[in-house]
Amino acid sequence: MQKIFTEDLSVQVKEIFADMPKELTIALFVDKNGCETCEETKNYMNEVAELGEKINVEIYDINDDSALASEYNVVMVPSIVLLDSNKDYHGVKFNGISLPIRNMSIEKLLSFYMGKNTPSRQEFIINNLKVELDIIEEAE
Repeated sequence: MQKIFTEDLSVQVKEIFADMPKELTIALFVDKNGCETCEETKNYMNEVAELGEKINVEIYDINDDSALASEYNVVMVPSIVLLDSNKDYHGVKFNGISLPIRNMSIEKLLSFYMGKNTPSRQEFIINNLKVELDIIEEAE
């Protein structure tokens, strides 16, 4: 399996994770019957966990563990649910797929996410993209 993080990035992430005061559980929901990106996401989450002593990964099947998936409002795979040191859920969840974005241009990335939208719709999306910095500046 090819590593996702470069050695330099791994060192930086390890330093950040070393300062974590409490444990964090990554609950990853996959579909064992088929999911195009579940295996890649599982490898990625396991690699993240290897970088921090207080990070644990638990893998669940959306079908076999449907009650738990329902509790966390998981409706698609892969889904990543973050749980605190008591394994309580506070609403932090990531849904969807991962992409090999290392060498992907912004145009290709946007094209992937926007699909076959019309040019005017694509322009609207691009012009209305917000990043966290935009939101912070608007709040001030």
